[in-house]
Formats: sequence, C-alpha cells, structure tokens
Amino acid sequence: MKSLMIVFALLACTSAEENMVNLANKDPRVLQALFKNFQHAEGRHYANAQEARMRLKNFRNFVGTMAQANDEPDGVEYGVTFFADLTEAEAEQYYGFANKTQVEEAELEIEEGPEPEKRDLSWGSGSVDHKGRYNTAKHQGGCGSCWAFTTTGVLEGWAHIKTGQRYLLSEQEVLDCSGNSNNCGGGWYYEALRYIKSRNHLASANDYRYQTRRYSCRYKNYRNSLPFTIGGVYKARSDADMASRLHSGPLGVAMDFRNINIRGYWNGIWSNTNCRNWPNHAITLTGYASNYWEIRNSWGSGWGNRGYLKITRSVQNVCNIASNAWFITTGSSWGEREVE
Repeated sequence: MKSLMIVFALLACTSAEENMVNLANKDPRVLQALFKNFQHAEGRHYANAQEARMRLKNFRNFVGTMAQANDEPDGVEYGVTFFADLTEAEAEQYYGFANKTQVEEAELEIEEGPEPEKRDLSWGSGSVDHKGRYNTAKHQGGCGSCWAFTTTGVLEGWAHIKTGQRYLLSEQEVLDCSGNSNNCGGGWYYEALRYIKSRNHLASANDYRYQTRRYSCRYKNYRNSLPFTIGGVYKARSDADMASRLHSGPLGVAMDFRNINIRGYWNGIWSNTNCRNWPNHAITLTGYASNYWEIRNSWGSGWGNRGYLKITRSVQNVCNIASNAWFITTGSSWGEREVE
C-alpha cells in the first residue's frame, strides 16, 4: 500500500505529458513502487531473492526502453505490460507464427479470393469496426499459439454475424487436433482451418478449455458450437481487398512483431515500418478507419488498447500485412448441436 501511495503522490506532481514509465525511468522510488504494483497486478511470485533481482533488472530495462519510445513524436503511448519482467526467451514464447519452411512444406490449398465488391477505399474514406462482436480479448499465455487464436478470432466474429450472439470457441481443440502445426512452438492457421473445415466441428472454449499446452485430441467428447460451415479460405489481394472484405467480416492476418516496443504498446497508431519480410505473429483484423487498421491480439486486455492495436494505413501493405491476409466464406448454418 505504501508503494502505491508513493506512486500516486508523485503522479500528482507530474505533468500530464509524462506517464508512469517516464517517471519510473527517472526516479528509483517510482521504479520500485511500480515494480511492486506490477507483481501484485500480474500475480508474480519469484522463487528466491536471486530471481527477484533478475526480474527487477528486466523490469528496469523494459521501463527504460518504453520511456525512450514515449519520447518519440509519433503519438504512440507505451507503458508496463505483462512482458515487463520477462527474459527475451520467455517473451518470444508469446509469438508463434510458423516459419517459411514449415509453410512451404504444408502444401496449402489456398486460392485467390473472388473479386471484392467495389467501394471507395481511398485514404480518408470509410470505416468498419467489428470489436463489438467479441468478448474481452483473450490471452494465449506462454504458448506460441497465436495462429490458433487468430483462427478462432475470425470464426467468432463470423459466428456473431450469423447469429447475433457472441461466441467463445476453443483454441485448445485447434491445438490438440489440427494437422502438422508445432502447437505451442508455432503453427500455421491454414492447418487449423483445414481441420475445422473437414470436421465441421469446433467446441466452445468453456467446454474444451485452453491449457497453454498441447494434449491428445478429444473433439468427440464435446458438442459442436460452430454455427456454420466454412465454405472456402482465400487470400486477400491487396490493401483495398482487405478493406472491402472487412465490410463482410473479420480477416486473419500476420505481421512482424519483433520490434520490442510493441510489447509495451498502450495506445496510438503504430507506424513503425521497419519490419522483416517474414511475419512472426498472427492476429485478427477487425476493422479500419481513415488512417489505420485495427487488429485484435491474443495478449489479453491488459496489453494495448484493451487488447487491440492500431496500425497505420499510410503505407501500402505495411509490414506485409496484406500479403499475409486471408478470409473465409461461410456455408450452411445451424444451431448448436451434438456431434454424432
């Protein structure tokens, strides 16, 4: 409690332009208080004094990096997230998009999509927002299962479109049952879609609960909660194609999340275009506005703007997002039913 009182007292004496990480980067008292508050908020319990010192060092470095990022005049705000005390190896476990070799070996049967409906999608025109179709942002934990969460993210959005109800679909079934993916070591969402399309099955997340590791496939033990069939899976053609498809429903995308600053992202339009050609993180594209795309991540509601990130539209195919975008068409619909 005393540490929180110190933080609040110092905030009262600070200009609105400086957020907590900037303060903590300048004042060791604030750093210590913020670290204690972080441990409480994230439920961190360290094994011994040696680990506690190591975690504090990681936290201090993270705060310094985010404070430096806050000094950039790009309008993006950074702060403390669950990444703050992790080692680099631990942080990398929260990605999980398959590498290029795995994708090439998968021999995926993905087609170019049909021509999109013609719309005025020029800079400054139009918007789409599918956030209201979802419950609170999910958290994949220390498992490289973003590919599974992107798959369920697209399907949950479409389930709401079909039924008017919010769905929670099972990432664990995707992890346990889909093809050649490397489960928590990274995967490819087309493998998940191929499995779901062939079975016409996906359990609810409440029935088949997420456990941050792969187990044996148990899909026959759970009723099917997917309220439609997948008709087809298609690549998007371009930025304009992505925007047009968003008027129908959410898309799956992938991009390079290796920039360490993104781990502390809180709000604003991410405009850093220094990306590698091959993405390492899969996400769900839920909307766009005049100058940004909006994506739903799988790092929980404590990261980003309640789990969402805005990415600039000022650059075509920014960080190869359009090159790695896909969408589905839906087939027949049904209510919730038992699997035979």
